[in-house]
Amino acid sequence: MIPIQQFKLPEIPGRQTVFSYNYKQFKKLLTPCEKHKCIYINRYGEKCNNNCLKYSPFKIREIFCEYHIQNYTNFIIKFITFISNFIKIENKLNMLINQYYTSTKFNSEKIKVKNALNELFNFVTENNKINYYSEEFLLISQPVIKKLKFFYFKLISLLIYDTNEYRTKINMLKLYSYESIISRNLQKRKDTIKLLKELSSDTNNCIGKIFKETKIGDINVIDIIGNYI
Repeated sequence: MIPIQQFKLPEIPGRQTVFSYNYKQFKKLLTPCEKHKCIYINRYGEKCNNNCLKYSPFKIREIFCEYHIQNYTNFIIKFITFISNFIKIENKLNMLINQYYTSTKFNSEKIKVKNALNELFNFVTENNKINYYSEEFLLISQPVIKKLKFFYFKLISLLIYDTNEYRTKINMLKLYSYESIISRNLQKRKDTIKLLKELSSDTNNCIGKIFKETKIGDINVIDIIGNYI
């Protein structure tokens, strides 16, 4: 039997994942949770917390439960890709900061550092616009937002950003905080349920006609439907 600590994931030529080169850094990005509990959180802040394996050569089984591994495969693949790409850009930014912090060329290289941070910021914000799962990504990995805030604080101290730029970026990052995401989604669900109830009482639309023709009667069934929105 191969000891777990000696087990290595097979390398895919030309393709690296977060598990093949930076698993420890990946773990640090995850929202703190009870050890060996599934880290999945839906967009309404409802946590899974099912048991994961305590030890496994397949690291993914230590952070996601069997249910989510089997039923959310596409989500997990995209999530790992998201974290991997974040780490790559973060490493690039750290390299620039460390390289030029004590360099006499620092002033002339500030634009490179600023561009690298902009790349990291745009990666997170643009991903949130185009990816269906992105809100869950950010809920699970809130330290991503904390890291961005840290970089902006560091760069304003190095006079790479001015105060106005700093405030603008920090205020934008608030939109991606755990509390903001959950609050927005709960309000959307509440508004949707309210609209459905209004439509169900009006026979001049499809929803109202369905309620009348099927004789559902109890409008509270919409509250049940709301759990699946």
